[in-house]
Amino acid sequence: MARQVFTLLLKSYGILGFLFCVMLALSDHLRSHPSADKKWDLAASWIISPGQAVALTQTGAFLLDARSLDDRFLKSIPTAKIVNWEDYSVPNSPLKGRLLPKDQLAKKLDELGIKHQDKIIVVGDPLDGWGEEGRIVWTLRSAGFHRSYLVDGGADKFLEKQRQGSSALLNEVSRIEPSQVAKESTYDITAENLLAQISRQQIESSVLDVREEREFLGSTPYGESRGGHIPRAKWIYYKDFIDSEGYVKSREKILEILVSKKIPLDKPIISYCTGGIRSAFTTSVFISYGIKAKNYSGSMWEWTSMDANSFPLKKGPE
Repeated sequence: MARQVFTLLLKSYGILGFLFCVMLALSDHLRSHPSADKKWDLAASWIISPGQAVALTQTGAFLLDARSLDDRFLKSIPTAKIVNWEDYSVPNSPLKGRLLPKDQLAKKLDELGIKHQDKIIVVGDPLDGWGEEGRIVWTLRSAGFHRSYLVDGGADKFLEKQRQGSSALLNEVSRIEPSQVAKESTYDITAENLLAQISRQQIESSVLDVREEREFLGSTPYGESRGGHIPRAKWIYYKDFIDSEGYVKSREKILEILVSKKIPLDKPIISYCTGGIRSAFTTSVFISYGIKAKNYSGSMWEWTSMDANSFPLKKGPE
């Protein structure tokens, strides 16, 4: 009997020991991921590493949470202000993707208590979200908040780094002077300007559809009035630009993806999706790696609501 009890305890503790080792390994993996302390060039980038973000909060940076209600409930960030991309966009269909008029947008952002010279950090959920953090940063940058950043890896990675209490990058982030590259006059494009671009024989910009492949091929799961994609657009799903941990892939890997789709690297890239959310995230990634980019914020909600002869669509693969 005693031997049986001893054997049972040994097996139980063996399982517990195994689970402990697994948890320790996962914890070590989180700490050792190279992107956790990546040194993004904050003068030009719209992205900040979890380590840089933690250090920046110690300098008084504002923290905004763009995640869904469920995510915020499960892992709350008490010091963060809640933001929803819809609050800064036209409320009615079919223009829901467009930003509010400048005066209304300025009033809304003023209610957050932020100033143009403030440092602003936005967290999201890159794996399960829709790129909302990218949309918020794109909105802020479009409104002249040139010290606003999305956290690479999202809220989970930020919280993990925050628990470690790291301040190793404090000196590097304490002073940020955005470069002229980071101060474009606009990061948006209208439907009319995009139509003019694709109508020219020699297109001046590449057009990129970052929706799900089924949407590109013609499905309308998210309220589009018509199915298909904008003529001359290439397709890359926006989550192809992040890895399995939710970190943005390296510049080399992203350039490799673009080249594989025969997207010229010497021309600006205009991204679109359904309502300009996923494409805003994509635009944030491109600009952070020195790739000229704009977001068509009206995207398919707007494009498909207009005259089909003037604003055509194609179905099927290119």
